[in-house]
Amino acid sequence: MRIIRMREVTDKTGLARSTILRLIANHTFPPAHKLGCKSVGWAESDVNNWLLEKVAERNKSVKMTAKQSDSPTSDTSPEISNIRILRLRQVLRDTGLSRSTIYQLISIGAFPASVRLGERVTGWIEKEVTEWLRSTVNSDA
Repeated sequence: MRIIRMREVTDKTGLARSTILRLIANHTFPPAHKLGCKSVGWAESDVNNWLLEKVAERNKSVKMTAKQSDSPTSDTSPEISNIRILRLRQVLRDTGLSRSTIYQLISIGAFPASVRLGERVTGWIEKEVTEWLRSTVNSDA
């Protein structure tokens, strides 16, 4: 078992510290384990399992169109140890697309759907965005 600290949890989930603490208070995020008198950490497997549950919820609600099922982004089982969530700002920066274009592409099944992480929080699986970028660049070549 590997223990990860808050910085790694925020990096992996894309969530702010305050959001993680709010989700813990609402019993919707894995609780932290006390490591010492002033330090806490999470079992990495607990955080990964939480993320995979969110991805599974997304996959149940997203209707796979023919276009999505043909694309490499339709892989619905990301590797548990490599899962990382990107927030909208990171997706905008990495893709060079605007917010409205991303949501338009999602609506027609041409971009990976977001994962709902909380009541007002969504993110994208880094691997799916990276694969989308690769397939877009390769199709233009």
